[in-house]
Amino acid sequence: MKPPRSFFNITSATPFKRDPLKELAAACEKEGIGLGFYYSQFQDWHEINNWSKDLPKQSFAAYFKNKCIPQVKELLTNYGPISLIWFDTPGEMTKEQSLELVKLVKQYQPRALINSRIGNGVGDYETYGDHEIPVKNVQGLWEAINTSNDSWGFAWYDENWKTADVMARDLVSVIARGGNYMLNIGPKADGTLPKFNVDQILTVGKWIRQYPDAIYGAKASPWLQAFPWGDVTVTKNNLNLFVFDWKPGASIYLTGIGNKIKSVVTKGTNEQLKYSFNKGVLKIELPVRTSKQLLECIRVELDGEPRVQASMAIDPNYPTTLSAAFATPEGAAFNKLSWMEKFGEWKHRTVINKWNQQDGAASWEVNFLEPGYYQVEVDYHACKDSDGTEFDLFNNASDTLRLYLTATTGAKEADGDRPRFRRTKVGIIKVAAPGLTKISLIRRNAAQKGDIHITSIQLNKTNY
Repeated sequence: MKPPRSFFNITSATPFKRDPLKELAAACEKEGIGLGFYYSQFQDWHEINNWSKDLPKQSFAAYFKNKCIPQVKELLTNYGPISLIWFDTPGEMTKEQSLELVKLVKQYQPRALINSRIGNGVGDYETYGDHEIPVKNVQGLWEAINTSNDSWGFAWYDENWKTADVMARDLVSVIARGGNYMLNIGPKADGTLPKFNVDQILTVGKWIRQYPDAIYGAKASPWLQAFPWGDVTVTKNNLNLFVFDWKPGASIYLTGIGNKIKSVVTKGTNEQLKYSFNKGVLKIELPVRTSKQLLECIRVELDGEPRVQASMAIDPNYPTTLSAAFATPEGAAFNKLSWMEKFGEWKHRTVINKWNQQDGAASWEVNFLEPGYYQVEVDYHACKDSDGTEFDLFNNASDTLRLYLTATTGAKEADGDRPRFRRTKVGIIKVAAPGLTKISLIRRNAAQKGDIHITSIQLNKTNY
């Protein structure tokens, strides 16, 4: 077995002739920014650990001892204090190998965090899937990771940049679910960053500086999920309402509040907003004007720390999505579908599937704020060979709607590598009175083949 060698040879093997990581470490120290390194410990693009058929065969154990361990040690010992080692692709590593890396990090950088992708459940915090922002609050320490466009590295052909408003929404959504947001930027070969990308990130930075208390150190939403109009973070006794969909003159709602309301103002402009508060339901009237911010933020000051009875409210002014993540299945199953699109862009859906042939069901407890007629849409995936499925949608005892999900969505297999979802209108239900009710989706026919993967139901109040 060959002895370990020094793998850091950029100073001798390239025209650059300098160590960019030393320069990065010095720049971070100057600016007071914590330094972290990425390391792919199992999937090495130039070695032989069997992740590619094009590489010669050699044991992973030899690679791990002769390259992985020495390289990680170099990162831990050559660049001063390190805040984070961000491991990736644990693959088929054993728990003993993961623990060996943990021991190495703690020996040389005891204050450095280790993410969950070191494998085998021995990291300090959880890293969610690429491009994944959960729809439901997550307990514990975790992070969401995303890209500025669709690619993790620079790609000349990828111009699908996230605009400032999209990045701001993603940031708020992650904080509101209780997590930390990590945004990837892919530099060009010469080290410069794409101008459009830089401009959008600087715009987000200027927006954050208007009310940093609602972002940095803010707590998760006590409602456990987003609202149809936006999302909420918490700072001490204040609710920070970020309005993603600003409709001049419209009303937005918060339900289940057990506190008294002291004030409702726009952060930044300090406009006193009209509101009413009755039986735990706060109704806020948006000003009759266009939005003045990247995302408008409204501060609701309470008489103490928020006391909230979380429930799923059906908003009369905005389409409300009932996610599969909040359903109660009976004779059906929760599952998560993940697949890759272009450029390494990942998609994720929580679904209800594996329905019993004639009585599989899923239900949601919801609070209708207003009676009336609601358009129902279903977001689902069905394989190309599926022959369709019929469901009944029960609105407690007041109305029943028969759903015919007969159209396939184009995928070759129900659980294929690239599922395809579609949203389709299926009918209108009548809600006789406001208040809590149970929405149930029950399978009514015995399909001969294929499965239906339902990710959400959307209710939209109509003027019918």
